[in-house]
Amino acid sequence: MEIRFADRPPVYEFDNDSISFIVFADGQPVKCIATSEFLGVASSNDEGAAALQAFDEQWEAIQALASDLLQKSEVKDGELLLAREKGQG
Repeated sequence: MEIRFADRPPVYEFDNDSISFIVFADGQPVKCIATSEFLGVASSNDEGAAALQAFDEQWEAIQALASDLLQKSEVKDGELLLAREKGQG
């Protein structure tokens, strides 16, 4: 599978307190969503600044995980969710 990360900046999604970014898997766009919890940031009213900073700091690990999950066909309805599983801390 060919995976290419879009050259667009990540977007803070206020409604679900997450960061979204686009990846192309075999030419098809996939919206990846990294929750603030996944990024290790508490929910806050800073307009996503803390989540965006954590995203930037973890970008290489996020790319690796997203690529791995895409290879495993974890996409649902055109989206890939990066979130901590219950019990992970």
